[in-house]
Amino acid sequence: MKKHFLLPLVVVLVLVGCSPPRSEQASAPTTNWFVSQFGDHRSPDGVWHVSVPAENQTFRLTRGQFLNGGEIRGKLTNTYSTDGWKAQSGWFIFVENPSQTWCYDGASFLWLLRMYPDGFSGSYGLRCFPCPVPPQVYARLSDSAQKAIEQRKH
Repeated sequence: MKKHFLLPLVVVLVLVGCSPPRSEQASAPTTNWFVSQFGDHRSPDGVWHVSVPAENQTFRLTRGQFLNGGEIRGKLTNTYSTDGWKAQSGWFIFVENPSQTWCYDGASFLWLLRMYPDGFSGSYGLRCFPCPVPPQVYARLSDSAQKAIEQRKH
């Protein structure tokens, strides 16, 4: 009887030990993600939904709500957009990390959405960013937008 019990146990242990490691990429937070084409886009981690319809060239960001130290719960979402933003040549949306997303209209409207761990959010315009503009964002801005950022530093 003991032999019959040990054989299935050994088989299970061998199968578990030989199974490939779980992919951590599916749950890793999205960082450094650019969207620059019209349509609906979902981030690789499934947290962000970026919608920029070609018809009206506005944008909508939807983000899964984080609770309890980064765990997504249920279907809680926050949706953001801003008046005055209209996609022009050179526009992009850049998810820098799970808490910061930059939205540039291609001309002079750069907007930052910052999410805080407690679920609150902040919205910042060109002259009042609470942090430096990332180099990969700055490099894609028009000369006039870059100059406005430089003037803010002085």
